[in-house]
Amino acid sequence: MKTGGRKNYGFGRSIQYASRNVLRDRFGDGRYGTRHSHEARLKPFLVWAKAHSIRDLRDVSVATLQAYAIELKDAVIDGCLARATAVNRLSSVNVLMEAVRGDDDCWISPKEHIGSRNRLRRQPPQGLNPLSVWAAAGLAEEQRHDDLAIALVLCRFTGARIREAALLNVRKAARSAVELGHVTITRGSKGNRAASIPREIAVSRPVGIWLDERLSSLSRQNLIPVGKKFSDWYRDVYRRFGPIAERYDLHTGFHALRAAFACDRYKALTGYDAPCVAGKRIADKAADSDARAILAEELGHGRIDVVGAYIGGRR
Repeated sequence: MKTGGRKNYGFGRSIQYASRNVLRDRFGDGRYGTRHSHEARLKPFLVWAKAHSIRDLRDVSVATLQAYAIELKDAVIDGCLARATAVNRLSSVNVLMEAVRGDDDCWISPKEHIGSRNRLRRQPPQGLNPLSVWAAAGLAEEQRHDDLAIALVLCRFTGARIREAALLNVRKAARSAVELGHVTITRGSKGNRAASIPREIAVSRPVGIWLDERLSSLSRQNLIPVGKKFSDWYRDVYRRFGPIAERYDLHTGFHALRAAFACDRYKALTGYDAPCVAGKRIADKAADSDARAILAEELGHGRIDVVGAYIGGRR
């Protein structure tokens, strides 16, 4: 039901209140279950919109939906969100925008934009240049976002998922990196058999020293504050990461840093650039297959074919 005024197409002054009114206007009281489902699925989008200074549905565009879809896709690939949940959330935003505008001009395909995690990577990942990641981590530290800085370094230089980085005992990891040259990831992995097995990741000593030097600013074992859920921390860290990501061209998110790690490891294992960097496979088939098997294990996957999403195809 409209309340008057121009803001939010006349459905209310706040984007949250207007969204509820739009759904009531669309579904009424006779389809409460449907309306309630859409309201629940829209909550993360409304939080995301507020974090990105979007307070009027008139300011939501196709580009806005595409940016939101990137974050959803990142969450799916990182194992933080089920693919079906991500698709439902984006579908509900489509429903909201179609209802409030009265047309389908502000709509994107959930299937196309959330995509499948098995797609082959065809472009080099953002963050492949380590200097940009170190610079981003430095800026995060300047802004007193130490947890964000550590998360960036862990994702880029250990290949950890964002959940794994958040739950990692940073103190133990730093000591292990300095003394043993590796970190062991045991928590936050996805639920398949391979991911449930602790895995050791080779880490350079300078990265371990950097982590060790930051421990004085970390009052807890891992990156998640006491009493806070991972999902809350995850949304908050993405909000803080946004301006830094844009500055250093890292806006495709933490998962791209994981792919950059995989590309580095592929080159170390084969002596050649990853297919997504070189434009095609240069290493011979045997070396390529061996490298993919190692990467599948190091990245915490049970299947070699998934590695193509990080480094590109076999051809």
